[in-house]
Amino acid sequence: MQNCSRKIIIGWCILSLICPICAEPYNTPDVDGIIEISQNDWEADELIADDPPDDSYWSGNDLDNIWLTWDANYIYLGVEYSISNNAMLLYVECGKDGGVTDFNSERDYSGSYPRNITFPDSVGIDLMVASWNAQNPNVYLVADSSTTEITSSCIVATGGSYQQEIAIPWNAIYSDIEDIVFPGAQLKLVGIIAGGDNWGAADALPDNPAIDGGEGPHRLDEFISILIDSDYDGIPDFSGAYISGTVQFDDTAFSEPPYPSARISAYSIPSGEFFSESFSSVEDGSYLLAGVEIGESYDIIASANGFIPDSAISIMISEDSNVVDFVLMPYTGIIYGNVEPADVQTILFAIAENETIGFGDTTQIGDGYYQITHIPTGAYDVLVDPQSVDYVNQIIEGVEVNQDEQVELNIILERAGVVREVDDVSGDDYGPGWYSYPTDRVFVDGAFDIEYVKIRDLTTEGTYQFEIKVGQIPDSSVVWWSPYYSVLNLQKIDIYVDCHSGGASVGLPSRNIKFSSTDAWDFAISADGWWKGLFASNGQDIFANFTQNVSAVEISADSAMNTIYITVDKSALTDNIGQADTTRFEQWDFIVLMLGHDSPDDMSGVRWVNSGTNNQWQFNGGAESDIDPNVIDLLTMPGLDQYGNPKQPGRTQEEMLDYTIQTPVVLESHRSYDISPPVISFDIPDSMQYLTGTDGIYIEVEIDDDVEVSEALLYWRNVGELEWRTPIPLGFRELTACFVGDLPAELVNPDSFEFYFFAQDPSANISYNPQDYADTAEPQPPVYPYSTVSPNPNRIIPTAQQIDTVKYRIAVNTFLDSLVKKFPDGTVIRMRREEISPDADTINIEFSGWSIPDSMETKSPDLVDFQQYRILKIYSQDTANVFLTPQFLSFHYFEDADSPFQHYAEENFVLATLNRTTHTWIYSGGKNDIHSNSIDMLSELDTMTILGLFSLTGLSADDQPIANVIISPNPFSPNNDGIVDWTNITIHSNYPGNVDMDIFDMEGKLIKTLSRNIQVWEGRNEN
Repeated sequence: MQNCSRKIIIGWCILSLICPICAEPYNTPDVDGIIEISQNDWEADELIADDPPDDSYWSGNDLDNIWLTWDANYIYLGVEYSISNNAMLLYVECGKDGGVTDFNSERDYSGSYPRNITFPDSVGIDLMVASWNAQNPNVYLVADSSTTEITSSCIVATGGSYQQEIAIPWNAIYSDIEDIVFPGAQLKLVGIIAGGDNWGAADALPDNPAIDGGEGPHRLDEFISILIDSDYDGIPDFSGAYISGTVQFDDTAFSEPPYPSARISAYSIPSGEFFSESFSSVEDGSYLLAGVEIGESYDIIASANGFIPDSAISIMISEDSNVVDFVLMPYTGIIYGNVEPADVQTILFAIAENETIGFGDTTQIGDGYYQITHIPTGAYDVLVDPQSVDYVNQIIEGVEVNQDEQVELNIILERAGVVREVDDVSGDDYGPGWYSYPTDRVFVDGAFDIEYVKIRDLTTEGTYQFEIKVGQIPDSSVVWWSPYYSVLNLQKIDIYVDCHSGGASVGLPSRNIKFSSTDAWDFAISADGWWKGLFASNGQDIFANFTQNVSAVEISADSAMNTIYITVDKSALTDNIGQADTTRFEQWDFIVLMLGHDSPDDMSGVRWVNSGTNNQWQFNGGAESDIDPNVIDLLTMPGLDQYGNPKQPGRTQEEMLDYTIQTPVVLESHRSYDISPPVISFDIPDSMQYLTGTDGIYIEVEIDDDVEVSEALLYWRNVGELEWRTPIPLGFRELTACFVGDLPAELVNPDSFEFYFFAQDPSANISYNPQDYADTAEPQPPVYPYSTVSPNPNRIIPTAQQIDTVKYRIAVNTFLDSLVKKFPDGTVIRMRREEISPDADTINIEFSGWSIPDSMETKSPDLVDFQQYRILKIYSQDTANVFLTPQFLSFHYFEDADSPFQHYAEENFVLATLNRTTHTWIYSGGKNDIHSNSIDMLSELDTMTILGLFSLTGLSADDQPIANVIISPNPFSPNNDGIVDWTNITIHSNYPGNVDMDIFDMEGKLIKTLSRNIQVWEGRNEN
């Protein structure tokens, strides 16, 4: 008769049964976060639930598969799913008393992961596995409306494809019984994808009809039922027979329990291959190795850390009991000594090949003596772990030990380098001086009050650690919201680092702050109980161009000490300039901000400051509009200047955060100073291209200064001319982070011309490029023609080349996030990967400065005085539209003394797109930058887009057209049902007045006119 596995799946409603098959005995899959069917991993019949794809109410959040198996020591769970900012939960009924039927914290549940989920009275959940957003799962025992975390007793792993594996010890579930499990033990299991605290679910496995993706409550009535012990012997079912016995430890140190846990391993004879293993009980030394095959022989080996292995050779398995006892003798090597200073409790242990050897020790405060015992002959590394952040971990390598030998090793702790420390005034957690806390009881006094900040240079780990002491961190009895860092439920910390030239002058989103030019930040660290990360500004003020790193930052907190620890990897402090120079750390400036955390659970999740004095969940004392900073407390940590002198302190917290003086507020760590001249960087190409039909040769140059660039000029002349032409002013263009200008193409000799750059800062420090003088000499304009005495031997005299069209062919798979393409006239298009049609393998772009063909008669706008055209042709696979959404264009135009642009206010220049069907120009708006002669806009791009630049001549120089017209949602299908019902139209203007908006159909017929009177509010008075 065939001997089938005794693992039995009872089944569940709706989903079909997955029948058991004949299988090898107990299975022990590899818990590594990768679920696969193989000899060393999962068996096919251990897939207990297979959910249809895409049956979730929330896109991108779907349970797929649940796996389950066990051996004598663990129950193993595998989960496959997809998720986006939500929770995956497995609820298990194990048959214990006190199980929970309602997981809503507003209805007396006080445990972790409260959700609006209920169960029938006949089902009490007593085990829960939970993971937020595919983080490593946590395991909880559930009883009496609360939870006890047992993750540290389990083995958990998360793979890269939303796969998770969990091994839970039987004795962690059934801890109060002599058997391994309850006799006749049966599990009921259901998995869900759920939202945040006290919210409902979007998907369940098995399916549960109550789930609808809403708030809930959702009652779960359908379960997977698993019979663990069908013969009521208190042992999880298995096939074959078992070996049992006791492991004794011949060691006076373990004369009473708890004993070490020994590993009992079986190897097949004659192959010698590993067959199965079990572990002895720490309570009485007993073990049970189940699943061995009757009539087969095995070698059995018992081993434990710190003890000499014992073995039983060629054990023949019978149908009756198979009892094998072991006695383990200890290794007797010892490493001992004293740790100084003795007033620091220190943990020490020995390792070899990444495994702990023997038994480590912990020194007592005041007594630095330690002993590491039970060590065999060998060479070991001794790990030293001081239980104080004032000292760093150490590794003492290559300590030689012989059996029966005692080796003395005295250790002096290495102090963690506190490289900067600043105290803050206690009780100044009031923003500009009048903010107050939300009124709810969880916002305890001092929770947002910074008392001091210490920065440590942890050289061993290659990190900087920020220790931030606050007035009070409430424990979990007061507030328990955070899913990751259980102590950090209220605070959000920002740390802005200015370590080299350049940087961003705007804060992270939702802060409502800016930074002075001398404190423009290069890196920003943000951390709270839900999210942590590092940003590099890359010298720009555009958030989309910041570089984000979420793995380089670690965070922890101690509610007993009211201290928050944030650690950042030094190697991650890398931006567009390169690796931050840590040898100049003394010159770095830091600004530490204390904010409150609120949803969303990411970098932008900030608790806002509102007006009034009685807000339960928002800070009080703000303005009627969002002009106030959401900063509750701050601390500045300026470094030394380049001469080694302390920088002078900047304004006080109250002055900097006072939004009645300046909005947005501007932060600084020290008073502004300006020592260095501007730095000009320019690589001269072999030739410079400009488009037919355009009037200027576009020039970009990088100019940086420690404060700001007050003036930048381009001097030029044709080769052979003695005098320099009138210099061309250069304006800063934020998109490219460069200063830009245009040479007049019709005046430039196409063969060769000469030019140089001049820059000046507010302190009258000047610089030139190219540079023909020594660094110690007074700056002077460069000398032409090229001379061998020039310190810039790479300087060349370029030529100007006129081209009709520039063409790009871009493979879509060559960029992951976004790609910026720049055309010779300075026009820029930014493409985002997510906005490109999935049908597009390549993008073909043709851009030219042609005029519109005479054959294409156009109807001009009413207020038109001049037109400058660009033709942009974008296509993929001949005619397919490439983009799914409007794309960002920055349109650059040329301006000189003879240009029509000189006759009108540049603020009134607008872009229009030619409708090639109706031959009508359609006003597209745009945001003007008069300093860099550019207009930024979002434009619908089809296979050939024709853009025109117009002046609204009906407006005076002091007027400005409306801008930033946003129509949302899509008026042709706002809720994706194809039925037109409503849409919002928002506009921007800096001046009051009446606005009329005409709406036409595609044939040009007027459908409706909307009128609105605009009142402009500057955000200060009560208007």
